[in-house]
Amino acid sequence: MLENFTIGTFSVGDVFKVFYGEGQHVEITLVQVSASKFKIPNLKREPFF
Repeated sequence: MLENFTIGTFSVGDVFKVFYGEGQHVEITLVQVSASKFKIPNLKREPFF
């Protein structure tokens, strides 16, 4: 599934819920997404962080 995500999949301001424990979660907000200058062998998409 992760191999389908690209830099265009996300937008600054997107909110994500990260679940931990029994029914507990924390919300995080994306503040920046950047293309990576590093290439990863055998990766079928452009890396980003």
